[in-house]
Amino acid sequence: MPRYPQARILLALTVICLIWGSTWLAIRINVQVMPPLRAAGLRFIVAGLLLAVVAGRRRLPAGERPGTIYWLGLAMAMVTLPYACVYWGEQHISSGLTAVLFATYPLFVTLLAQSGQAGERITRSLLGGLAFGLAGVALLFWDQMGMNGTQSLTGSLLILVSAFSSAVATVMVKRRLAHLDPFLINLRPMLYGGLILMAMSLATEGEVPWTWSMRGTAALLYLAIFGSAVAFSIYFWLMRTLPISRLSFIVYVTPVLALLLGSLVEHEPMTWNLILGALLVLSGITMARRTG
Repeated sequence: MPRYPQARILLALTVICLIWGSTWLAIRINVQVMPPLRAAGLRFIVAGLLLAVVAGRRRLPAGERPGTIYWLGLAMAMVTLPYACVYWGEQHISSGLTAVLFATYPLFVTLLAQSGQAGERITRSLLGGLAFGLAGVALLFWDQMGMNGTQSLTGSLLILVSAFSSAVATVMVKRRLAHLDPFLINLRPMLYGGLILMAMSLATEGEVPWTWSMRGTAALLYLAIFGSAVAFSIYFWLMRTLPISRLSFIVYVTPVLALLLGSLVEHEPMTWNLILGALLVLSGITMARRTG
């Protein structure tokens, strides 16, 4: 692995934690003024076009690529399904809870990676981590049912679907696309996924009233530029610079930031069940990442 100054690495880690810790609040703001599928579609179309410009200016080598069907499948797993779920779900649950539930993503990645590869085994640490994670999720569900009933429960389930779909996309990338430049890995899924989301919006949200606002537009541009194009570029640079295990702490920081921002900016409630559920989920991630 190439070596870089520690200050540069620390700055990159700080920036990505701040960005990904704040995207959940930006999504919450965005869906308050715009239909969810349209907001998600615009975000990823803009991000995909930005990545296309960067890839074109850098004249990145194409390398050996899979066919269009594979790219469309990856776009569905990486962008269309997870972000349709996230944007719809955040209409009914808080941004902080969304971030905590999505923190189950590395649990799904670990489970898929270990169950899908020869020679890998499901360890007691993984099973224990899954148990802690499920206990945390169950507590969060109980809290939401007590507050807002069925819609909150549905929103929470959709965030878990989003986390699982994102984990599937990660495994797909690791198995087929690891040799490609990170910009090329993200370009097609973001652009294709955004276009599919926009088509879904036109088919289902055509009559939904919405208005442009400075706050909503700023949130959309922030998500497209920083939350997608910039953050994913930094993350893939860090993957080439640090071991994956060193990057895992991002998962612990972003839900905490999301909870704090949601409480401070949108005055979202922070209950003891939410705090305890978050601690159980993060403890499960820690346990699942242990070897043996």
